[in-house]
Amino acid sequence: MDQTLPNTEGLPSRLPGLEREREDGEAKKMTVEGPSTDRLRSLRTLVSALNLISRSLPLPSDLLDAVFSIYYSVDSGPSQE
Repeated sequence: MDQTLPNTEGLPSRLPGLEREREDGEAKKMTVEGPSTDRLRSLRTLVSALNLISRSLPLPSDLLDAVFSIYYSVDSGPSQE
């Protein structure tokens, strides 16, 4: 069974601008950053892997490689010792 990930091309990188009125009556435009395409791709890869693992199915080698790549590319935060 071929496991393919959904296409993320064409997804907006930002949410549409939001308008909020300030106390002086002027409208102030605000933008909200959305998740990056790389983060969405990583999230979908991990969800796909968890889906297969939860059903006790083996991971295809390309998916396993992608999971390892995500794991080793994560920036380590402050150590909590």
